[in-house]
Amino acid sequence: MVEALLIGLKSKVDATTGQPAVNNSFYTAIGGRWYDNEAPGKEPTFPYATVNTGQVMSRYAFDHIVYTVPVQIDLYSNKYDSGEIDDMFDAFKTLFFPTKSTSWIDITVTGFTQVMFKPDNFIRFKLDNIWQITFEFVWEGQES
Repeated sequence: MVEALLIGLKSKVDATTGQPAVNNSFYTAIGGRWYDNEAPGKEPTFPYATVNTGQVMSRYAFDHIVYTVPVQIDLYSNKYDSGEIDDMFDAFKTLFFPTKSTSWIDITVTGFTQVMFKPDNFIRFKLDNIWQITFEFVWEGQES
């Protein structure tokens, strides 16, 4: 299930629109650098984003099992000022935050019917000259 969720998130990041195909603004903002767990190497190319999942929890709801997966997505920038990380944040919100007319964002997870994917918390800070924004989300789904 976690692997299917990670594939669904990556597909959302990689999604294109139009003819010819154009990447979404978040993909462009991170230069396509979306990594599971951490960026490769000791000196990664900036900017980039990482995704991690927490422990899968399950509960019975009527006649099926609902799975809950905490998801953490981090954005990183090594620019001195906050302009780049702010642009990444704006592009990220467009892709992953609900609008006024929706309660959550749809993530296609093969083999599961999504119950919800919603933001839970986020924090923005600078440490050792690296800007970071950490987002926490909750994904819930049931087997289809």
